[in-house]
Amino acid sequence: MTAYLQHVKADVVFGFFGYNESFAGVEKADDHRKKPVDFVKKTRGSKANGKSFPRIVLFSPIAHENWMARRMQSSSITSSRCST
Repeated sequence: MTAYLQHVKADVVFGFFGYNESFAGVEKADDHRKKPVDFVKKTRGSKANGKSFPRIVLFSPIAHENWMARRMQSSSITSSRCST
């Protein structure tokens, strides 16, 4: 990934974490907490644009709202997975 960021001379890097990992369950939460930290360390370790360290923007899932839709999973189930 670092080579690609240098190729495009990235000034800003977006990272999305948490939603897919939430399906692994609470028992794997500690492993997934390390991923954003490692991502930031690796990304900040290179000057992708050749001049300065990139800005990093991390996104995480928000709580699931209960819209009372029949086809949607219960908000209590989804929100509990994302809060670990």
